[in-house]
Parts: sequence; C-alpha cells; structure tokens
Amino acid sequence: MNQATKVQIVANLQIICAEAYISVMSNLRIGMSETDIAEELRKFFIESGIKDHWYDVPFNVLIGVDRFIEGTTTADYAVKSPSPNVLLKPEQFIFVDFAPMDPKTGDWGDWSSTCVFRPKLKKANKQLEFLNKVRHIQLGGIEKITAVTTGADIAKYYLDKFKLNNIKLLDVHNNVGHSIHSGPKIKANRTWLDLENNKTLGPGIFTIEPGGISKDGKNVARF
Repeated sequence: MNQATKVQIVANLQIICAEAYISVMSNLRIGMSETDIAEELRKFFIESGIKDHWYDVPFNVLIGVDRFIEGTTTADYAVKSPSPNVLLKPEQFIFVDFAPMDPKTGDWGDWSSTCVFRPKLKKANKQLEFLNKVRHIQLGGIEKITAVTTGADIAKYYLDKFKLNNIKLLDVHNNVGHSIHSGPKIKANRTWLDLENNKTLGPGIFTIEPGGISKDGKNVARF
C-alpha cells in the first residue's frame, strides 16, 4: 500500500472519530457514567462498520480532574478503563480517547479530546480558557512539523510552551504523541515523540496529543 492511500484511510477514520465525538458529546446527560459514555461511542462505531480497536482500552473516558490525572499517568488498564461509578455532573471536564481500526486494512485511527460538560458561560470561564490555551499550543506545534523534524524537537516545543504557560505535562510515557501503525498494538513498534528521540519523522503518520494540568491543579486538557 502506498503512503497516499494509507493517509487517506487514516483521514477517513478521523472523520468518523469526529462524527462519533460530536454525536455523543452533544447528547450527554447528568448522571451518565464513564461506562455509559463509552457504550454510546461503541454503538456509534458499530453502526459505522467498525468493531475493532487497537488500544487495550477501546474507549478511554475520564470524568473530572482526578480521574484525568489517574488515567493519563498510569499503565494499569484497569484504572484507565471507564468506571460505572464515576458519574457526570455540570462543569466537569470529560476526556475521551479512542482508537478505531479500519475493518479492511487494520490501519489505526487515534482521537483524543477534552471538553467541559455544561460550563458556566455568563462570566470568564477558566476551564474553557485553559482548553483553548492547550488547543492553541497543540495546533501551533503541528504547524511547525516537517519530515526532518525529530521527536525531540516536537517534545521540546511543547514542554517549553507548557513551562511558559505554567502547565505540567501529564503522560505515563512522558511523551506528546507517537507513530500510527496497523494491526494489533502488541505487534507495533511505536515511535514516541519525547526528548530521547533524535530521529527525524520521515514519511510516517503520527498523532500529536500533548496533555497537561494547570499549575493550581484545577484545569486539565488533552487533544
């Protein structure tokens, strides 16, 4: 398969991811659990013809700051998995991360995003301001990436920007993204975008997903 075809497959997966995210997040209700939200996402993908996912936790749903910290800084899949006991309330952060596979080729999609459920909009909202700040930083870094950029270059950019904005990186592997492959995760040799990676990216496909927490510990975001 040539690279252009592979890129198109991944792009199509990302479109389905965006549609799933918008559909489910637009219909959230007070009292829904993490497992409820994950199930709604699963149904959407099944209806879209996708049943397989490359990551060990197909739908990572974390409600609230504490669960975000807990779920993004551990390799324990039991902790990362959606909980039936964590229920949605107004003004809570919701982080979702899902990784569908193309049913024909096994190529990976990868989607992560954070939003606030029913935020207060009548005055300046620090939650939404933080989300916008992290999203702006993420997009700014993506604009600078070329085939000769190294993983360390990308990691340094985001770590410097985070430090400047009093944001602490939160990731179990201390990276800001990784390479995209096909087939089961166990058979893939992912390239991490971290300070130890001095290799150029070349023609590969990568996900860029820096996540962090504000200095006061009240706001989180990952895209």
